[in-house]
Amino acid sequence: MFFEIENLKQYTSPGGKTLLPPEVIINIVGVSISHARALFAKSLAGTLYDNVMLPILNQESVAEHFPGYTFR
Repeated sequence: MFFEIENLKQYTSPGGKTLLPPEVIINIVGVSISHARALFAKSLAGTLYDNVMLPILNQESVAEHFPGYTFR
């Protein structure tokens, strides 16, 4: 999976770090979590863990663990 951000250069600081708006990071994290859960569910089908409930995570809480410089 990959994400494309148009005009990525507009989010690059003078020091060369990419600083995305928090909403963008939170959306990317949300999509990533959703896809990871789907892959786990598919891979676990037919195994001992077939009926295990995968937790739903709050994407904002996960995004808070990203380095501080990630956000504007």
